Amino acid sequence: MQYSIIENLLKEKIGLDPASIGSSSITRVIRRRFAESGHGDLDKYIEALMSSEQEMKALIEAIVVSETWFFRDSRPFMLFNDYVKEYWLSQNKGSRGALRILSIPCSTGEEPYSLAMILCDLNYSSNCYQIDAVDISSAAIAHARRCVYRENSFRGDEMDFRYRYFVKENKDYKLDSRICNMVNFYQGNLLDSKSFPVRGPYHVIFCRNLLIYFDRSDQERAIAILHKMLASDGILFIGHAEANQVLNGWFSPLKSRGAFAYRKSVKENPLPKKSPEEKNKSRRNHNGNARALSAATHALPALKHRPFGAYIMEQKPLFTADISGQLEYIRRLADEGRLSEASLLCEQYLMDHPNCATAYYLLGVLYDAAGDINRAADMFRKAIYLDPDHHEALIHLSLYAERSGNKSASKNLKRRAQRAAERHKSSIK
Repeated sequence: MQYSIIENLLKEKIGLDPASIGSSSITRVIRRRFAESGHGDLDKYIEALMSSEQEMKALIEAIVVSETWFFRDSRPFMLFNDYVKEYWLSQNKGSRGALRILSIPCSTGEEPYSLAMILCDLNYSSNCYQIDAVDISSAAIAHARRCVYRENSFRGDEMDFRYRYFVKENKDYKLDSRICNMVNFYQGNLLDSKSFPVRGPYHVIFCRNLLIYFDRSDQERAIAILHKMLASDGILFIGHAEANQVLNGWFSPLKSRGAFAYRKSVKENPLPKKSPEEKNKSRRNHNGNARALSAATHALPALKHRPFGAYIMEQKPLFTADISGQLEYIRRLADEGRLSEASLLCEQYLMDHPNCATAYYLLGVLYDAAGDINRAADMFRKAIYLDPDHHEALIHLSLYAERSGNKSASKNLKRRAQRAAERHKSSIK
């Protein structure tokens, strides 16, 4: 009961949805912070959280610590490079003022500094851009401003930038002062409009892996704020586990698999209003969403630079029944983050092919990615009814059972999935 009170305080303060991290994980952090605080019992600690901004700040710092590194996920940065080089520089030529960029949450600075290095490589004049970086953690902001990093901030095979922009000092890497001076850091909470330190419009917004920490109502608030802050021809980058959150009339995806980039929709529809019951039903399965949208991405070849116009998604009508390869087309829409279209087409497909287990499974994945867990489970059960050895559907249902506390059902479903996999393996020998 006491821990749930603290979870509610965190929800009220920063919009944190306990389900996004897991109550057990939050409880561990609370226990550790409670022990460090020196308060005699948990009730006194709760009183301190309610009365002391400093104590609440310390708990928030412990909760929101995130791991990041320079040029994390290369595709968004490649698309950002192409947007600046192929679109912004050629279309604007200084007539519209500075290119304005926002990184939120910026964590310890690796993301906004990566963007700054790209602009530096493009020889972008310092009076032609503005990079703002915001994070709720004051400790993360202080780290970013020091411009000193360890080996863990450098990952991947492409390390040319480290040799050009960093100087090694013992175990540390000191960032070039030119790059340090290109970014303005602020502490702030996107959902707290009164104290949020920056305002739009921004031509580029990197907001990756923030929405996953909010419940549905706060996700909708955040989406509306980001929409307002983004320029009419700007780009919003989000994390792969969040792609379903923007497909609601506010934004349209760009044609760049793996970048998860969006622009404002031509038709800007308001977010649909949901009843409290509907909101409670639509909690997302973040891991399922990540699997649904990124499974094909990891196997893609390196993204080649191309004119920015090639990324603009053509507005095509829904396909009709005579188009071949419909399920493959639906998968492709899902990979591009166009979940609403993919779901509608999959439902249409099932009207004509009501005994297709693969279509039911695919629709289950789409419902899962959109946060409708109950309907997703129904689709997976239908897939198993039609194909008792449908391995992926069995795995999904076993995960649902495990999360709901039904360990016996989860174990049985996992056994069925294992036997199905073994039968499939033996059949292709």
